[in-house]
Order: sequence, then structure tokens, then C-alpha cells
Amino acid sequence: MPKKLRKKLGFFSSDKNDMGSPRVEGSKNDDEKAKVKKKKKKANRTIKGVRKKVKPITVNSGPKDKRFRTDVMSVRKSLRTVYRSVPFEDFVKMINYIQKCLRYMRSERLDTNTYWHADDPLFDSLIGQSSYAVTSLLPAMGFVLLNETYWVWPGIHLKGALERTWGLRCVPKGCLGLNPARIDDIILLLRHCQAAVQRKGEYGFNGFFK
Repeated sequence: MPKKLRKKLGFFSSDKNDMGSPRVEGSKNDDEKAKVKKKKKKANRTIKGVRKKVKPITVNSGPKDKRFRTDVMSVRKSLRTVYRSVPFEDFVKMINYIQKCLRYMRSERLDTNTYWHADDPLFDSLIGQSSYAVTSLLPAMGFVLLNETYWVWPGIHLKGALERTWGLRCVPKGCLGLNPARIDDIILLLRHCQAAVQRKGEYGFNGFFK
């Protein structure tokens, strides 16, 4: 092959591969690019593998407890916050009061009113005095405050309300109080809390319970 033609085609007379055939000028660059692509693929595989192993963690979610049909982790956290902010005796009274009222709400009849009034002396003394209970614990359980006055359980007290009713419009989207299984889960959770308080006592209980 003439020398000029070989230069145009990119061949070098002095450079030959193992097979004895002329080597193309751009082959070295192609090999380097192939090596870089191979390293990137390998790195992507390891990154993807790590991402698959690490699961996203949300604020309100926790380990699945088969005893409950809804997520109660946020309620557990709120109970610990309230426990650390009030005296032990006040915490016990609050838990007993909420658990008793929830049982009444679950078995509500048409001739009874089981919702809470924010200015009620009993409610104010047991729950209303704790800002953490009002702002964190009750909403986490499923309660909704209507018109800054009435604490209701929407799945019970607003059960027959129409969609255009102002009270139902005040219920936030995703409110767990609309879930029929929620009230049973909260009652069960408070029973476990009461059992832990009774078993460990004032100096043994630290806000954590199974």
C-alpha cells in the first residue's frame, strides 16, 4: 500500500499489533474510553447496591408492631415528651383519663356527648395544662380541634357529616382519626402504658414501654 494512502487511512508503518496488522491511530483513545466506561459501570453497580440496602426513614414511622393495625410510633414519641414535661402523677392521671374517654367514645350512643370542650375544668386540669399534650399527643392519636373549642374524634363524632360540613372540612388530609382501626390501637397502646407504669412504678418507668 502506498505511503500516502496509509497516512490518509491513519496507519503507521512502524506500529503493528500482535497479529501483524497495522494499528489504527484512534485505537488507543478508544481503549482508554472503554476503560473509563467500565470503571463507571462498576461504580454505579456499587452505588446502586448501597442504595438498595439503605431504606428511607421517615419521622413518624418505626418498626412494624403486629399488635397494631396503624402506625403508633408518633404516639409513643409524644407520650415520652409529655412524660418528661409533667409530674409523674399528672402523667398517670392524663393517661387514665384519655383511655377511659376513648372507651366511652368507641361505645357512644346518640343520647351522649363524648367530645371534649377545651374550657371544661376537668379536661383543662388533666390535659389542657400541658402544651405538649395539646399540640403533639392528641393530634398524633387522631383527635382534631374544631373552632379552637371542641376536641373530636372525626371517625366517630363526624361520622354522619356531609362533605360540605364545615367541621369535616377542618379535618386534615390523612388524619388517622378517620381510620376505624385507630381508636382500638390507641386504647391498646394506652393499656400497655398503664401496665408498664404499674409494673415499674414512679422511679422505674422512664417513658418507654412495650
